[in-house]
Amino acid sequence: MKGPKGTLRVPLPAGIRLERQDGRLVARREKPEQSALHGLARSIVANAVRGVSQGFEKHLDIVGIGYRAEVKGKTTLLLTLGYSHAVEYPIPEGLAISVEKQTHLVVSGSDKRQVGQAAAEIRAFRPPDPYKNKGIRYTGERLKKKVGRPLRARALPSSESSSQRSVVSSQLSSFVELLRAVATDRGQRANDKGQLTTDY
Repeated sequence: MKGPKGTLRVPLPAGIRLERQDGRLVARREKPEQSALHGLARSIVANAVRGVSQGFEKHLDIVGIGYRAEVKGKTTLLLTLGYSHAVEYPIPEGLAISVEKQTHLVVSGSDKRQVGQAAAEIRAFRPPDPYKNKGIRYTGERLKKKVGRPLRARALPSSESSSQRSVVSSQLSSFVELLRAVATDRGQRANDKGQLTTDY
């Protein structure tokens, strides 16, 4: 098919043929069992007609401090997404990518499947973070933000809590006795030193 947006060749399911009647294309099937493919063939042709006449677009937004995009030479999309290096994405043939205000991307082309695939690949470079929603998202995409889990002290069973208290109490008493012994030893050494000095 040819149109202002280019030329497309689309394969049809086996057993489905197109006929032109009164300026319109009519899909016909050879066997009744192929009724499931009838609607598929109609959708494929309708998307191709719209693609070569109007084209398809996918809009993406980049959210995050320092995140941005730019087109380099009309053949490469350069993405800065918080990594240690910039991400380069080669623009597929037949597609066009434009950048608005460094954070809004528009992927356009005549092939609906190719446009959607390219948009999905770009989004996969930095999917939205579930906690802060930073990353690349489709325009209008609704995201669910997760709430960070606060740190909570683990509640101990009553038996475990009482035993732990007794252990802590015994350790504390041992530490106090050790401090008293050190203080007594230091006092004794000071007295001995003073006595030796007086005798001399």
